Amino acid sequence: MAMTRRQFLGRSGMAAGGILGAGFFGDVLTHPAHAQTIGDRYHINVLLDGGNDWLNTLVPVDDGGTGALRSNYEQARDSLRIPASDLIIPLGPSLVDANTGSQLGLHPALGGIASLYASGKVAILQNVGYPNPNLSHDTSRKIWQFSSRTLNEPTGWLGRHLESQYGLADIKCFSVGSDPREYFQTATNILSAGRVTSLAFPTDYRNSSDTSAKLGAMTALAQSAVARAEPGETEIAATLAATLLASQSYPALDAAYEAERPVFDGYYNALGTGFARDLHQVAMTIRAVEQGVENVSTRFFRVRNGGYDTHSEQGAGIPGGRHYDLHKEVGDAIELFFADLEVQDSTLAGRVTMNVYSEFSRRIKQNDSGTDHGSTGGVFVIGGNVNGGLYGNHADIHEDSLVGGNTVYSQDPANPHRSIDFRDIHGTLLLGHIGADPAAVAAILPAETGDQNEHWTAPDFELPFL
Repeated sequence: MAMTRRQFLGRSGMAAGGILGAGFFGDVLTHPAHAQTIGDRYHINVLLDGGNDWLNTLVPVDDGGTGALRSNYEQARDSLRIPASDLIIPLGPSLVDANTGSQLGLHPALGGIASLYASGKVAILQNVGYPNPNLSHDTSRKIWQFSSRTLNEPTGWLGRHLESQYGLADIKCFSVGSDPREYFQTATNILSAGRVTSLAFPTDYRNSSDTSAKLGAMTALAQSAVARAEPGETEIAATLAATLLASQSYPALDAAYEAERPVFDGYYNALGTGFARDLHQVAMTIRAVEQGVENVSTRFFRVRNGGYDTHSEQGAGIPGGRHYDLHKEVGDAIELFFADLEVQDSTLAGRVTMNVYSEFSRRIKQNDSGTDHGSTGGVFVIGGNVNGGLYGNHADIHEDSLVGGNTVYSQDPANPHRSIDFRDIHGTLLLGHIGADPAAVAAILPAETGDQNEHWTAPDFELPFL
């Protein structure tokens, strides 16, 4: 007798939860697996959660020819001001703002990013945002992750790519941590866990003596459902089978990496930060894919580092301040991660691109000891295939130009402080690195209509950082 979908879920033990995200419990659709456009490349989305203060991330060193950026910065920042002499001006591509002629420098804690920038692996995109910015953490985070201001699109921008390329039996995304909304969709599955060792199929942990028998029964149940080819059952069975295979393959990656790469394993552990441990999970998974480990085929990753909601005790450029410690954690871990890739395979860093963003920046003028929610900020795109350098125009931070204390987004070509829309970055990554074709990118990121300063009307998916 054919089972209903509810019966199948109940008997498989998956009705209460599992290790996979969107796709398992949503409406099940059938999607053929098309060509894997990303090929032998990898993409990593990194969220600096809480609203990173971009003005203290990429800081004016001087006033340059016009614009008085350093003077305006010093007027807005008192206890949070970073002395020009403390800023890092890395070798390599120029960090002079083309519009104002001001020299810019990186926060003193970002030595790891500065090192990668000097080797041409970092594109710094400044004055990035979207029209009519929303200063709610959750709403703005969703806008970035969905790549949509209306939030009517319940799927993530990368999720829409995944659902066009893969089916329920494919597992191409590993989120180190929860809530990977940029990958949400209903066509394929997402691994989500803090560590690869946690990716175990849910069985009764209170009685583990018969775990093998339970897993064998689930496998047989899935195979039986596939053989019957009943509507709905086949798709659910494919998901169950993929889950079982992943749960039997991923946990072993940790011990394999430790045995094969003890030196770098020690480096990650020595950093002793959560973000370093998260990137360690990505590194060991990529290594397994490169080695052809069975049932490990992840090409997309998501990592988060929280704590950037610095309304108070933000600190400036001195160790011990919240912003300093957050930046050092991120910069040091990313530098180690790319060093790991280079040693693993000289071509690997050129096949990995990392997109580092935050849901918004902070207000230009500081409050007592921190900064409130702001608007336009910046993005780091990092990888061996990146055209390193500084892109975009510095935001106008003169106090008379601010609205509600925040910088103004503008797409007016005549505006010397014209902004970069974050969706142009997403489209460039899809087209230039992930390998989606132009028609698919246009469908994933449809343009808006209306006034150019109120809506994103002229997409540009060929930004020169790739």
